[in-house]
Amino acid sequence: MALVRWDPFREIDEIQREMNRLFDRLMARPTETEAFAFVPAVEMHDDPETITLRLELPGLNPQDLDIQATAEAVSISGERRFEKRSEDRGVTRSEFRYGRFQRVIPLPSR
Repeated sequence: MALVRWDPFREIDEIQREMNRLFDRLMARPTETEAFAFVPAVEMHDDPETITLRLELPGLNPQDLDIQATAEAVSISGERRFEKRSEDRGVTRSEFRYGRFQRVIPLPSR
């Protein structure tokens, strides 16, 4: 059996490397799919008799949405399709987000 000298600073260095890896992962840029994920904004108003939900879904038709309600939550899903545009000269820049989305909103009461 070989004797190994204990070096407390080596363990501190290892902890620092692990912390650096953790922060690198937390600060990493999101992937393309995460960066362009579309999540609609929601407002909820609750009064004694009704719960009113308003979603910001510009350009989407109501028939393109799938809305499921349970006693605990409301689930809304759909797809925002990319508009095809072409431009002869110049650069076209779009900051709109496209793709499938799903939003589950927990209800404050049954």
